[in-house]
Formats: sequence, structure tokens, C-alpha cells
Amino acid sequence: MTTTYMYTKALLLCSALGLIAVGCSSEAVEETSDQFATATAWAKTLECHGLTIDVDTNSRRHLQGVIHDPHATDYLSAHPGGGNVGKKNEKGEIILSGFARTGVFGAGDFSGFRQSCFCVRDSNDAVAYVERSGSDVKVRLVTSASGQEVETATWVFRDCH
Repeated sequence: MTTTYMYTKALLLCSALGLIAVGCSSEAVEETSDQFATATAWAKTLECHGLTIDVDTNSRRHLQGVIHDPHATDYLSAHPGGGNVGKKNEKGEIILSGFARTGVFGAGDFSGFRQSCFCVRDSNDAVAYVERSGSDVKVRLVTSASGQEVETATWVFRDCH
């Protein structure tokens, strides 16, 4: 069993249980986490105005949406839960990552994903949905209030190909 496989399996288990990844990781996982991060080979799958969807070539179900439009990052981070969903990196981008139901091998295979949260969730924390809508991609921030989902922000990225 490869260390990358062990890390992926532990990470998925932690995500499914809603626990902090560090809190349920083993020593082998902690030793390989940096190796896993550098071993991920991202390939651009879909390009929109202000957003790029990348797929992990080692696991075609693992995706990331890189939001690089400064207006979109400002807007999304300013709304309730926006700071919990994705903080801007040093380049000013927000990176959302998650898993698709089926493998993504090209732009036509992408339908969307829900951002994975590897943290203990507060019911008020936002969840990000990255969804294909025709030739566009929509990012929605959703929080929970009294057991109901409440959409707090939406940004549509146009002209995706």
C-alpha cells in the first residue's frame, strides 16, 4: 500500500467523519502529508473568466476551483461564512477543493463539486458549491440556519471552455 493511498484513505475517512484531519491522523499520514501535497499533479480542465477548474491527474475525482478574479474573491470573502470557505492566498486567490462523483478527464466531464471541509464544522459555517450551469460555472456559499440551508452569496463565472 503506497503512502499516498494511505494518506488519501485517511483524509477521506476524516472528511466523512467531520473530524479535524490532524486529530484522526496516524504517524504515517503526518509523515507523508508534505509528500502528498507536492505529489499532486494539477491539470487545467476548464477555464472561465476569473476561475480555473483543475483536476488531480492522480485521482480524477479530486478537483479544485481557483478563483483569481479580485472582484469575485472580495465579494465571496465579504459574505457570511466567506472567510470560513476559503481565505485568499498570497496571490489573492481563493482555492476551493472537493471531490466529484465520477472522474473528470475533460471539460465536458465536469458537473460540479462541494468543497470538502477537513475541519470540525459549526452549523453556521458556509459550504461552497461549485456547479456547472451551461457554459458558466456558479459558486454558491450556503450556511445553515434552523436546519435550513440559506444561500449567502453567489458568483457566476462566464464563458467557460
